Amino acid sequence: MNDDTGSAVGIARRRNPRGQGERLRAEILAAVARLLDQKLTDNALPISLREVAREVGIAAQSMYLHFADKDQLARAVAEDGYQRAVAAMRDADAEAAADGADAPDACGPRPTPSTASPVRSAVSCA
Repeated sequence: MNDDTGSAVGIARRRNPRGQGERLRAEILAAVARLLDQKLTDNALPISLREVAREVGIAAQSMYLHFADKDQLARAVAEDGYQRAVAAMRDADAEAAADGADAPDACGPRPTPSTASPVRSAVSCA
């Protein structure tokens, strides 16, 4: 999933300065992503909050300052993944626009979603 931070297992974690709760929240989400990569199964969330706390290098009680339970943690992981995907798509769109991908082609200007025709989108204009 992502490798933003390395595993904290066996490594002493330095405490974040007060007021950096979002940073710890991001570390928790990264730890969940690493653990899910390792043990993804058919279960909804096959890891425990204690396991995530160990992976991050924090006390289990600290998890509850950010997430009330595994369901809330699972929703946060899904939301984080969605936001990353949207950001990646926006970056790719901006890069394509900068490279001239939005320039008119042999079929004319590209339609906007409100003017897109199902027939035109099914036909290739090569």
